Amino acid sequence: MAKCKYTDDFPLLAEGYARRGMIDATIAEKLGISVETFYQYVKRYPEFSESLKRGKAPVDIQVENSLLKRALGFEYEEVTTEYTDASNTGKNGENVNTKAGTVKIVRKTKKYVVPEVNAIRYWLDNRLSELWKSRTDATHTITDKTALEEKKAAFDSMTYEEKVKWLQTHQ
Repeated sequence: MAKCKYTDDFPLLAEGYARRGMIDATIAEKLGISVETFYQYVKRYPEFSESLKRGKAPVDIQVENSLLKRALGFEYEEVTTEYTDASNTGKNGENVNTKAGTVKIVRKTKKYVVPEVNAIRYWLDNRLSELWKSRTDATHTITDKTALEEKKAAFDSMTYEEKVKWLQTHQ
């Protein structure tokens, strides 16, 4: 049996790596163990498992908040700084003298990021899956291959008008 590499430092190290946003495979690599061993340690050592949860929680919350922000849209202020000759004063923005002959112009612009459809879809699929989950419902199934071939042949032999009529009655 291989020697166990687990040390008392593993929980603290794992928590720190998780807090930095590393995934399990990367944490295992940083600890010098395989992914399989990593998951064995998660099961075997409760303090290791708990430290991973503590480390991942703040990052998970940040990502969740970012997703929500993208789904709802948001406003932000863009700040640009421009340095120009003192002779170019009078433009929009706040003018502040810096060195002799130059002017610092700070422009603040409010911008809006529209809601992102993929973020909305992901949120609804996961948070309200019973209402929004994408699903396909099969209403007609034919398991007999011969019957399917016969129906296809019959449909193929119909005129355009017959196909339209048949489709209207079988919806």
